[in-house]
Amino acid sequence: MIETVSTHKKYFGSGWRMINRRSLMLLSVVALALVGAYAFRLWLIQGSLIYVPQRTTVALATAASAQSAKRLYFTAAQQQQIAWLLPPTSTAPAVLWIACIGNGGCAARWFEQPDFLLPTLHRTTGAAILAIDYPSFGECPGEPNPSSILTLSRAAQEAALSELGWTRAATRIGIIGMSLGTGIASQHAVAEGLDRLVLISPYTSLLDLALQSQPWPFPYLLSHRYDNRAGLQHLANNPVAKVIIYHGDADHTIPVEHARSLAAAFPQLIDYHELPGVRHDNVLTGIVPQVVADIQRMMP
Repeated sequence: MIETVSTHKKYFGSGWRMINRRSLMLLSVVALALVGAYAFRLWLIQGSLIYVPQRTTVALATAASAQSAKRLYFTAAQQQQIAWLLPPTSTAPAVLWIACIGNGGCAARWFEQPDFLLPTLHRTTGAAILAIDYPSFGECPGEPNPSSILTLSRAAQEAALSELGWTRAATRIGIIGMSLGTGIASQHAVAEGLDRLVLISPYTSLLDLALQSQPWPFPYLLSHRYDNRAGLQHLANNPVAKVIIYHGDADHTIPVEHARSLAAAFPQLIDYHELPGVRHDNVLTGIVPQVVADIQRMMP
């Protein structure tokens, strides 16, 4: 009788162990499938997570026109695109500043108020100003990604020079980027060989930013890899290149550590301005005259 009970226990115990192993295998397969499905969905929709476009409203277009900015029509990726161009004053030298907007905005917003950065820069220096949108931003069609945006920004620069009757060789060109637009400005500066760059609330790279908000390994699915660190490394090889960075130390959208890291990596290249108590959404409040003065010293 004891022998029979022992045999039953052994059989019963081994059966449970088999069931447990199968359950664990099934749970592992289900977990892997869920993780894989999440990763695939994240990869598919990453563009909608990265870009937050704003379309150009009648009010914004009216405000831009009131600052003497006008729509610049040009073609990129076989589609008509629109940027905003503020022509230079008649006595100004051939200087063009290109501006790359951040998320949740559009190019016309740069001109929304007369005391904003671009209108102030224009009044002070007389330089031509080109504010670009990205595909799906402002009045531009298409899907935004690093390649399509670079194609658009380079075509906009060429169209602006043509509209102004200037040649690339005879024109001094600088570029300004804000938030998301800092990586876009960096990639344009590298592609076009520009040596004057202003970064407002930059990130080291979009991958670094994703690593702060998404668990491993999902950030490595990112295909929109804007990289200010790599762009600045390229500019650092140019002995005449100059970069200015502004960043608020109360920025919770792009933590100030990103700007500090860039400034520490390229101390000879970067003129770094850390703004105490300033958040991401009010980084330029009260400092526009200072920024314009810094830009004038950078490109007199």
